[in-house]
Amino acid sequence: MPTKPPGTPDVDLTFNDTFGTINGAVFMTGLYQLVPDQFSSFLEVRHNGVEQGYNTDGALQQNQLDGHNSTHSILLAEVPIVIGDGSHGTQDGVAYREFRLTLDEAGSAKQYLSLDSFQIWQEESGSLANFTPGSGFTGSHTNYLAYDLDAGADRWIGLKEGLNGNGANITEFTILIPDSAFINDPAHRYITLYSKFGMQAGWEADSSSEEWGLSHASGGPVSAMTVHKTATVPGGTANVAGEVISYDITVANVGNTNLTGLTVTDTSASNLAGVLSGGFNIGDTNHDNQLSVGETWQYTANHTVTQDDINTNGGGDGSIENTVTADTNETTPVSASASVAVEQGSAVHLEKTASVASVDSAGDVINYTINVTNTGNVALTGVNVSDSQINIVTPILDFNAPVLGPPLIAPVIVGDYNAGDTNQNGVEDLGETFQFQIVGDDNNNGIEDPGETFVRTNVGDTNQNGSPELGEVFQFYNAGDTNHNGVEDSGETFQFTVSHAATPVDADHDGFNDGDTNHDGALDLTETWQYTVSYTVTQSDIDNGGVVNPSLTHDNTASVTTALGVSDSDSVSVSVLQDPRVAVTKSAVVADGSANAAGDVINYTITVHNAGNMTLTGVTVSDPSVSSLNYLSGDTDGDNKLDLTETWTYTASHTVTQAEIDNGGVVDPMLTYDNTASVTTDQGTAAPNPDPDANASASASVPIVQNPHLTLVKSASVADGTANAAGDVINYTINVTNDGNMTLTHLGVSDPSVSGLAPVLSGGFNAGDTDHDGKVDLGETWQYTASHTVTQADIDNGGVVNPLLTYSNTASATTDQGASDSDTAAVPIVQSPQVTLDKTATVPGGTADTAGEVISYTIDVANAGNMTLTGVTVSDPSVADLAAVMSGGFNSGDTNQDGNLNLGETWHYTASHTVTQGELDTNGGGDGTIDNTASVSTAQGASANDSTHVTVVPTPVAPLTIDDNFNLSMLVDVGPAGPDAGGDLIQFFFQVTNHTSGTFTSVTVTDTQGDAVPGSLQTPIPSSIGPLAGFNDTFNHFLTATDISNGFVDDDVTVSGLDPSSMTQMATLHFHFLL
Repeated sequence: MPTKPPGTPDVDLTFNDTFGTINGAVFMTGLYQLVPDQFSSFLEVRHNGVEQGYNTDGALQQNQLDGHNSTHSILLAEVPIVIGDGSHGTQDGVAYREFRLTLDEAGSAKQYLSLDSFQIWQEESGSLANFTPGSGFTGSHTNYLAYDLDAGADRWIGLKEGLNGNGANITEFTILIPDSAFINDPAHRYITLYSKFGMQAGWEADSSSEEWGLSHASGGPVSAMTVHKTATVPGGTANVAGEVISYDITVANVGNTNLTGLTVTDTSASNLAGVLSGGFNIGDTNHDNQLSVGETWQYTANHTVTQDDINTNGGGDGSIENTVTADTNETTPVSASASVAVEQGSAVHLEKTASVASVDSAGDVINYTINVTNTGNVALTGVNVSDSQINIVTPILDFNAPVLGPPLIAPVIVGDYNAGDTNQNGVEDLGETFQFQIVGDDNNNGIEDPGETFVRTNVGDTNQNGSPELGEVFQFYNAGDTNHNGVEDSGETFQFTVSHAATPVDADHDGFNDGDTNHDGALDLTETWQYTVSYTVTQSDIDNGGVVNPSLTHDNTASVTTALGVSDSDSVSVSVLQDPRVAVTKSAVVADGSANAAGDVINYTITVHNAGNMTLTGVTVSDPSVSSLNYLSGDTDGDNKLDLTETWTYTASHTVTQAEIDNGGVVDPMLTYDNTASVTTDQGTAAPNPDPDANASASASVPIVQNPHLTLVKSASVADGTANAAGDVINYTINVTNDGNMTLTHLGVSDPSVSGLAPVLSGGFNAGDTDHDGKVDLGETWQYTASHTVTQADIDNGGVVNPLLTYSNTASATTDQGASDSDTAAVPIVQSPQVTLDKTATVPGGTADTAGEVISYTIDVANAGNMTLTGVTVSDPSVADLAAVMSGGFNSGDTNQDGNLNLGETWHYTASHTVTQGELDTNGGGDGTIDNTASVSTAQGASANDSTHVTVVPTPVAPLTIDDNFNLSMLVDVGPAGPDAGGDLIQFFFQVTNHTSGTFTSVTVTDTQGDAVPGSLQTPIPSSIGPLAGFNDTFNHFLTATDISNGFVDDDVTVSGLDPSSMTQMATLHFHFLL
């Protein structure tokens, strides 16, 4: 026996009945299915050492052999499908494709072989070549790798020849690949199996073959097709009746022969039809009406979801299943199914509303409407609506315990008939009287004699015949009434059933809820069933046990349940408006109509009325200012509760005292003696929500007359008669007299504008307090003195000048009783605001004789009055740089730096003026000086000004001048392209002036351009110019190319002439004209 080579295979198949799984595939020894026990080769490889190869109908590339067609292409349709049963590594119920392997190594000398690579590819053709392991075939091919032993890791399988017999065509190993790994369509219909053996040391191949095969012959004609069906529905699930499930169906020829007579049927779908193009199925590419090799025909169908589909949950399995079947003349029928999950969404919604938002009286009726709507997608049965507001109480009766009443009367029978049935026909005929007697009345005397026991019938058996008949209501004892006396005695508990079922709306009395539109007893989709409930508010609801609750509601919940278990509820809260309210009235009577003397008696009547909607408890009436407060009447039912409509009456009295007339020293012109009675209730005091309306009070008022009054007189004097300087002292005397009818207390005298305000004392008391009691008694006059020292601020008066200004000083007196008075003394104040301004001027040389030289000015402003001056403004319209001389941000003369021109201060300013040629030419405007005036003004109206005069030395004037002061020279005839030398010109203007008193002769005009010549000049040049006369003229200069190049034209125009002394005078005007 050969020895097993070293190495650890991932799956060791060197022992009988072993198996292993790699990447979902099962590798096992022997056969998985014993029938058929055949082996038909489709790939044979042979090589010493390492051998490899793949099956194809094309040229053999590696170590394949093709002896007796042992290597050829196979279709996926030829690979058998087996179903796993859980044994040998298979998964129960999983479909596998079965491949078989046999080894033909060299007998007992060489039995062990490694399987190192194992790949299954799917291709569109079985005749491909140029294969590369791991990549597939060169070129544009399907190259779908359905299985790879080495996917994820390098693996190998140990094999041993002879485990299931020796020789070719005997299956030694079975490999099962999950069918889910394959794609069954024309593009993937061919299977290419590649394997490689012998790479492990000691596990090499010898010169014999290894063959891969199937359990039946392969490689010939194969008629095969596959059907695929997919289903789509909006949202992914069938959850709405009426939505459409769309089916896409494909039928593909996955064999190698054409198929004829193709039929496609689907009994559960509608609108099954081929997808056509040009009158042929879109997949019939050659338009021969045959499902040719490689073709895939397409079909569509649909199914409209019904409510029954949803109600039955797709027939009970939770999906709508649909199977399509395709058949041809050459194949057996092939089917494919598609299913769509049914999504049942049972849901119900209950909505409850109340007819009113609030109630506030016993007897108010709340009507409720309850609507129950199916908000799911499944019809609902077993709909039950209950409402906690409904309490239908039904006693549980013991039907073995009837309530007995009169004796049972039975017919008197003779033979088979009543003793009175003379003709024995069983009918009480005219003239016959049927006879009856009490059962148990043995002597038939109608009396229950000793020894007799009458048999009694039910108390509801009105005809006493022992049988319940129409109109009779038999009565029975409650099941908890153990002694059958009709009373719930101690130890007994009567039994009842309570129903909370709401009343369905059935207006047409057809036995169905009016919302059950199809009368099927099920709450269908879109249906809304209706129910009603009503409740009558009680006084107890409003009283709420005597507790006030602003948030009090009458809460009511309705619920719905269904057979499917879905339920809902809704609550309605109706506000209960509590209005605990009590009303109190109080009246007072005094003999003379007002309380004006101690000892007067005031008699009171007090009434307490329930003015709200709650019963009031804990009623307490109090009045701390009365005597003999007593209840008189009103509690009509004697329950000590202030019921609605009740009014309780009390009486009391009060004796007026002197202190009440004095009113504690407080004066009130409207003073009354107010006496208040108060009532409190539990509803007005109890936490947490006391209602103030449940407490009340009422007052009765008796007038009291008071007359407090005082008079203040103030006088003033000054030594010199007027206050005209800071430091003057004003002296005041103040007298306060009580001229009313009340003693005045806490007399306060004030004067905010004086100093030293003090009482005139005698013996430690005000000299006017004659009885030394510290109170201003009637007729007393109290005395005070004070003074005021005049301040500069008094004179300044806030900067305002007032010729009628006085220092007014007011003294005031107040008392605790509100009596008050004041008086004012006024002293005249004399104001004198004054300001002075001094201005000086200096100029180099002492005179203004040169244009541009600067005249410098200094300006001093001084306060010469008795008022502080504000708003000081210095102006000089003839200077440009008037400025204050500053120091520390203030005028250097503002010694206290307060921004005000105080008494004794002098503020300083500087300015300058630059002499102009015009001023020299006009000799300072004609008077020979340059005059300049500075002014100062203040907010107080004080003002001043000062002027300076600087002598002017005029500049001599040229006797003859030429100019173009008005800039009248211009460019003429400029075209749109700008100046050019094509006729454009400059018209020069000049003016000549004789500034002397004589006449110029021999006058000539020339220019450097040579244009100012006769013919060019507008007018001829005059030969002479009279005294102080002149003339003006123009001439033209036509532009040249040089001018255009330069961009400008320069020209000097010169005028010359002989003055009266025959001296030649000349003047020149220079033009620089830019183009």
